[in-house]
Amino acid sequence: MARLLLPAIRLKNWLQRQLDKLPINRNGKVDRAALPDPVYSAVGGEVIAPRNQIEELVATAWRTALKGWNGSIFDNFFEVGGDSLKAIALVAQLQKQFLVRISDIFSWPTLAEQAAHLQPAADSHKLRIARLKDSLAATRAAWAALADNAEYQQQRAAYQARTANATRRDFLSRNPVQTILLTGATGFLGAYLLRELLRQREQSTLLLPVRGADQQDAEARLHAKLTFYFGPHYVPQHRNRFRVICADLTKERIGISDQCYDDLTVSVDCIIHAAANVRHYGAYEEFRLSNVTATEQLLTLAKQAKQAPVFHYVSTTSTGMGVTEGSYALFTDDLIDIGQQPGNVYVRTKLEAEQLVAASRDNGLDTRIYRVGNIAFDSATGSFQENMEENGFFQQIKSYAVLGCAPTEGDERNITFVDQCARAMVTLFDIASLKNEIFHLSNPHTVRLSSFLALPGLGLSLDTLPQQQFLDRLLQLMDLSPFAEAVEKLMLHQGWMERDTDKVLPPLITVSDKSNRCLSAAGFEWPKPDPAGMRQLVLAALAARQQQLQAMPLLSLLAQDELEELALGARPVWVTDEEVIVHEGEEPDCIYLLADGHLEVSRTAVNGWTGTVRIMSTGEMVGKDLLLHQLPSPATVEAVLGGALLFAFRPELMNRLLQQSPRFAMGLTKQLSYAVNRLESLFVDLE
Repeated sequence: MARLLLPAIRLKNWLQRQLDKLPINRNGKVDRAALPDPVYSAVGGEVIAPRNQIEELVATAWRTALKGWNGSIFDNFFEVGGDSLKAIALVAQLQKQFLVRISDIFSWPTLAEQAAHLQPAADSHKLRIARLKDSLAATRAAWAALADNAEYQQQRAAYQARTANATRRDFLSRNPVQTILLTGATGFLGAYLLRELLRQREQSTLLLPVRGADQQDAEARLHAKLTFYFGPHYVPQHRNRFRVICADLTKERIGISDQCYDDLTVSVDCIIHAAANVRHYGAYEEFRLSNVTATEQLLTLAKQAKQAPVFHYVSTTSTGMGVTEGSYALFTDDLIDIGQQPGNVYVRTKLEAEQLVAASRDNGLDTRIYRVGNIAFDSATGSFQENMEENGFFQQIKSYAVLGCAPTEGDERNITFVDQCARAMVTLFDIASLKNEIFHLSNPHTVRLSSFLALPGLGLSLDTLPQQQFLDRLLQLMDLSPFAEAVEKLMLHQGWMERDTDKVLPPLITVSDKSNRCLSAAGFEWPKPDPAGMRQLVLAALAARQQQLQAMPLLSLLAQDELEELALGARPVWVTDEEVIVHEGEEPDCIYLLADGHLEVSRTAVNGWTGTVRIMSTGEMVGKDLLLHQLPSPATVEAVLGGALLFAFRPELMNRLLQQSPRFAMGLTKQLSYAVNRLESLFVDLE
């Protein structure tokens, strides 16, 4: 069945005719949360219901991912409320019945197409995790084998020889930079690049192309973003140092007037291209427009300039991904093509743009490529990007925190602070001797998240498990509603949802030695990550848990810092139906709060008969006797009615809170008083 795909601008114009005003968020994109609830209907008003069991299974997944959808099998997922995030949720549902990847949803967007192409496979999401065990074990073995791989050692030595003279040059002479064209200033890294350029280059003026309906809208977008990151006084203090240009980088002559374009060819002596579509999933054509076409337009501007500006391109260290042959892949900061063929559309289009930038050197342009690592929070303030839910690193941290566990293998990460990354780039960008170079801007002080998150400076309660046991834990939790989304997001951002488990991927070694030596020669050193600096990020990941704790009457009076300490110290525990948490007469290992579900409390009578005393509900505590009197449990407590979610706390944490917080003591007193009143009422009823 043929499908008509409207260009984005025509679709937006159609939407604007349906609404008095199309709501726009701070990023200049449609504010989906502010849109009215969708009314789903088939094209032409005709609803074609599922015609067979396969289509019905797909339709069930659609109804879960698209709340309220009840349309036709010929509906296009992305035309009836779907987007890249909902596509991930759809895949998580479909994987229970089919072999499916996220890219399949973009290739076959209608329900009928998905039913026709997807291969049925019951519980494929669980089978994927089972196969991951072997695949990841083989990858670990491949990493271990590198130590004895003579060819690999020779390639490392050859790289060191090629780059030996990298720091034997002039790091003091700087290119004169009067006017800088900086793209992407409304993005996370782009905003910090703007701030760093204003700090370090006081004589420079910055021109900032920004998307917008008009000039006023473009300026408002930028000002809102800078205010979010740097406070309300930042824009007024620096307004005279930069100028916003309402533009569209994907259009001819970047969508500005001929006069403005011609002025740029005369005035600009430096272009820093930091704008990009950084989502990892979507239609290739969309990513190519944002990441490749925009780069082509800016390179054309540079080539047409009367005095060619230095062109700085911000890329990603992920462009080395996609090598599937050989025993390893070495991605160094002096190469672009290592035989990689990225399947991810974001990485693929960033690599294509890198190749365009490098090819422009043949036309006499000085082009420099900066591959950034895992962009994280501000090292000084702990603040993160405004749309942090879209950040893969944040989602990994959130998943570990929500699940209460992390793997001790395969969890090494670089934490490239956004402010330090911007400072590193600005330190290098105008050094005259660094013509046509490639740099990796990635913090070399890597951390193992499993140990880093559990350090005392952060206070996060976390089980650290070998990878095989961690995958077993995911299997146990993935179909439980409190954990399903966390498992889904972790699978996605670890690359496990899309990984070909039948292949052993060769280790990808990203080498940044030359870049770090150049940074050191220029006076820049990367700081080591501090676990206390991640506190704000982890607390943001636990925002829902904080709200859940505050809703409990026992904790409703607590101050914010006390709630934060409890949210960090709470380890989620799922107990299945009829599973015993503590036996009568035994001392529990932890103090528990019931977060969801029901618990049965039973005691043994003198004659040996065991009876139910009561059913506990959300917010009640298990282990009060241990907390108040250091006594064993007077009753047996077990889960009933389908299982329960508990938050487990170390007794010393709750003891400290009891001693230091009158608010917690008051809440506990109220709960005890309520229990006594219920007991007294029971006695009265019996009489």
